[in-house]
Amino acid sequence: MHKIILEMIGSDYIMFDSSVPLRVYLIPVAAIVFILFVLGCFVNRKLKRIDMLESLKSVD
Repeated sequence: MHKIILEMIGSDYIMFDSSVPLRVYLIPVAAIVFILFVLGCFVNRKLKRIDMLESLKSVD
């Protein structure tokens, strides 16, 4: 898809590089994994503070 778009917008005078380096994919994936890890630790810490027995009693 990337190559097709670059061929469509390219002209005879300008040539775009159609190769995409691996880091273009790895940096966003690493950022997403890091954010999910931080949020998971934060939520886990919050959930451990909740007294589940008291939470169940308050539903009635």
